[in-house]
Amino acid sequence: CLVGAEMSIRDTDYLGVPTHGVSTSPLADVSVTKSLPPEVSEMMQLSIESGYKRFITLVADSRKKTPDQIDQIAQGHVWTGQDAKSNGLVDSLGDFDDAVKKAAELAKLKQWHVDYYQDEPTFFDMVVDSMSGSVRAMLPDALQAYLPAPVATAAKAMKAESDKLAAFNDPQSRYAFCLTCANVR
Repeated sequence: CLVGAEMSIRDTDYLGVPTHGVSTSPLADVSVTKSLPPEVSEMMQLSIESGYKRFITLVADSRKKTPDQIDQIAQGHVWTGQDAKSNGLVDSLGDFDDAVKKAAELAKLKQWHVDYYQDEPTFFDMVVDSMSGSVRAMLPDALQAYLPAPVATAAKAMKAESDKLAAFNDPQSRYAFCLTCANVR
């Protein structure tokens, strides 16, 4: 599944945070507080189309079919596993462990194991983790008490979304994200 997403925090004037500026090109003016310039939208679209073509080609090569044949079936849809199998897009259905076993079998490995990696915690992560639960629970409320209500609400929502987006740091903004195996790399 290829998805293009734009983080947007528009219309911030009502929060008392106006956005103004001068830039030398449309690409220099990209900001979460403004609509994407058409040039950037086009670049994102081209990147998605390139990723889709690459995916279709990989599937076609592995299925011994042409990209056009696969595109006729796929059409950019997200198929259920059973429908993908019926359409010849997958050989069998299973979970992550089944896929790992099949990969080991195809590689003719007699012994193998899977390593699960977690990002190393930052210094800030370690400090926050060392705090007791009660202090950690009070900290956001204590800070938010000094903010006007609309700003505090927006800040809390932004923090939650920012935490989710922090994992996405590829320079080309291309990701394969598995909701089942998010910690496997």
